[in-house]
Amino acid sequence: MTALIDAAITFLALATSKSLNILITGGAGFIGSNLTLALQEKFPDARLTVIDDFRSGDFKNLAGYQGDLVAADMSRLNWREQFGDQKFEAIFHMASITDTTDHDQFRQTHDNVESFRRLLNFARPNKSRIVYASSASTYGSVTGASSEGTEAAPKNIYAFSKVIMDNIARREAASNDWIIVGLRFFNVYGPREAHKGVPASMIYHLSLQTAGYIAGAFLLLIGLWGLIQPDSSQVAARSLPRSRVAGFVLFTIAFFWSFWLLATMEMGEFSGFRKPLLFILPVGFLLVLRT
Repeated sequence: MTALIDAAITFLALATSKSLNILITGGAGFIGSNLTLALQEKFPDARLTVIDDFRSGDFKNLAGYQGDLVAADMSRLNWREQFGDQKFEAIFHMASITDTTDHDQFRQTHDNVESFRRLLNFARPNKSRIVYASSASTYGSVTGASSEGTEAAPKNIYAFSKVIMDNIARREAASNDWIIVGLRFFNVYGPREAHKGVPASMIYHLSLQTAGYIAGAFLLLIGLWGLIQPDSSQVAARSLPRSRVAGFVLFTIAFFWSFWLLATMEMGEFSGFRKPLLFILPVGFLLVLRT
């Protein structure tokens, strides 16, 4: 997130106009709201406008925002009617269907691609600088390092819609000498994403770092105790209450919770592991029950 904001500031520093007019689509969403508030702080005299339909955004993310907001579905927005002949020095297009588990092919491609196409049609006469959200999911399930030249291999309709956006942007930039930058986001996480629920980042759902530190410290202490005082640690372990029924209930709850989490959470570039894990998890559950 910090890298995106730093890049946006550098991007705007190249603008020739002293009075910046900046548009942020999806500005009430996770990435968009962080970008909007950072731009407001760095460019206090700039005129900021946010577009959002609040399908995956939340007004609470824009607490302290002092600019304008247009509530609209971008795939159907009449830009000329809404903005007239306004010129934007920069347009940050973060709006998108963010739920990669939404497999409605028409909705994903229509909303993501047509929103982008309408934006480009509006911005083309003035060649407003554009930064748009692409996705690392365009690379598909790769095992090695990827680069901009890596051939697209989308595995779901969300990734496919992003590939089409990249194709359109590449064509427009080449034919019109136009600055259009696509950012292929990987697993982005940070403040203001809690409202997303299931589509929130894998890091948010699992809290890997905190959970890892706590679990690691606990296991380390138990292991050290067993090494330093093996007799007393064995006595303490035998004195703990044991219940096969309680253990079965807790284990079953953990299994169903883990299965639901794997089936619904956003896994980004790790989405290729979803099906194998969903197969392995119940097999492991049954093998443990047999012991």
